[in-house]
Amino acid sequence: MTRLRRSDPTRPGYSRRRAGTGFSYRDPAGQKVTEKQLRQRFTELAIPPAWTDVWISPHPNGHIQAIGLDAAGRRQYIYHPAWREQKDRLKFERALELAASLPRVRGQVTRDLRGDSEPRARALAAAFRMLDLASLRIGSERYADDYGSHGLSTLLCSHVSVRGDVVRLDFPAKSGQQFQGVITDADLATYLRARLRERPAAPLLSWVVDGEENALSAADINSFIKERTGGEFSAKDFRTLRGTAAAAQSLAQSLAQNLRAAAGMTTHEDEASSDAGTKSGSAGSRAKASTAGSGTKSGTAGKGARDGAAGAGTKPSTTATATGVGAVPAASASRQPRAASRNRRADTRAIAEAMRQAAAVLGNTPAIARTSYVDPRIVDLFRAGETIDPAGRVSAETALRTLVLGDDV
Repeated sequence: MTRLRRSDPTRPGYSRRRAGTGFSYRDPAGQKVTEKQLRQRFTELAIPPAWTDVWISPHPNGHIQAIGLDAAGRRQYIYHPAWREQKDRLKFERALELAASLPRVRGQVTRDLRGDSEPRARALAAAFRMLDLASLRIGSERYADDYGSHGLSTLLCSHVSVRGDVVRLDFPAKSGQQFQGVITDADLATYLRARLRERPAAPLLSWVVDGEENALSAADINSFIKERTGGEFSAKDFRTLRGTAAAAQSLAQSLAQNLRAAAGMTTHEDEASSDAGTKSGSAGSRAKASTAGSGTKSGTAGKGARDGAAGAGTKPSTTATATGVGAVPAASASRQPRAASRNRRADTRAIAEAMRQAAAVLGNTPAIARTSYVDPRIVDLFRAGETIDPAGRVSAETALRTLVLGDDV
C-alpha cells in the first residue's frame, strides 16, 4: 500500500508550459525537465490540455498530484489514486451511516412541514425533503450568477410548479443540462404552493420578515443536515446513497430475470430428457431446477421516496421522478443462489444497465455514476450472486445496509 504524504501547494513544485503542439515542464528552480522518468510521470497524470497555471507535486506520493485552472477559471485538482481510494471508501461508509439516520429524520421533517414552525424552519424542512426525494445538487450562488446553473439552494419560484400533490421541477442544472423532475409528496406540495404565490424571480426557499427577504444558502442546508442527522453529512452524501440505491435495485431486477430465464431453460431441458428416456425405455432420474432465493441478507433501493428518482440522465435533459415518504413499499434483502447459466457477458450487461439507472437518478453520465457515486461493493456482491429482493417490505435504507454490511446493522 502506498504511503502518502500531504502535499503543500504553497511550496514550489513542477510547472507546465506550452511548447509548440505539446508541453514542456520546469522544475522548482525553473530548469527544463529532461529526465525520462519524470516526464513519464507527468504524462500519466493526464492533466487536461486546457488547464493553465499548473502546479505539479514534487513528490510522487503526494496526496495532491496536480492543480490547475480550467477553461472557466475554476481551480481543479488531481489526487493520488491511493488517496482517492481511501476517500471513496470513507464516502461510501458515510452514505450507509446516513441511511441509518433517515427514517428518524424524515418524521421530524414531516412535523416541521405540517406544523406552525417559524418560516426558516419550514424552508429547511422543505429543502431536506427535496434533497431526500430528488437527489438534487446543493447549488451555489456563484454558479447561478456566473453560469446560470442552479441547484437546491438557488432554485427560483419560476423553476417549480405544483398541481395537487405533484411538484414539478424544471431548471438549468450543472454542465448545461436541463433538469426536469417530478416529486409526489403532499406535505412538500402544500408548502411550495404557498411559496409560488410570490414573484417568479423570488428564491424558492426563502421567506419575508418585516418586509425583508431572507433565503437559505447551501451552508444553511448542510448545517441543517448535520444538526438533524447527528453526523458529518452533506448534500453530496444523499447523492451517493441514491446512486448506490438505484444501482442496487437495477442489479436485483437483472439477477431475478437471469434466474427466471435459467429456471425456464433447465425445466425445458429436463422435460426433453425425460421424454427421451421414456421412449428408449431406459431408467433415469428427472432433474429438477430450483431458483428460489434463500434467507434475508441483502439491501435495497426500491422505487419511490426512499430511493430518489428515475429518468434519462445521460442526455442534455434530465428527468427524475420521486414519490413521497412512505408511499411505496420498500425493498428487502435476500441472498439468491448463483445460477449455473449466468455468464460474464450477462453480468457485464446488467452492471452497465445499473450504472445507467444510477446516472438517470443523479443526472450524470454512467461513467461518472460508477466512478463517483455507486458503492463498488454492491457490484462485487452481484457478481457473487447476492442482491436485494425488490419485492420486499423493509425500508430501502435497512435493506441496502444489510446487503453491504451484513445481518447485524
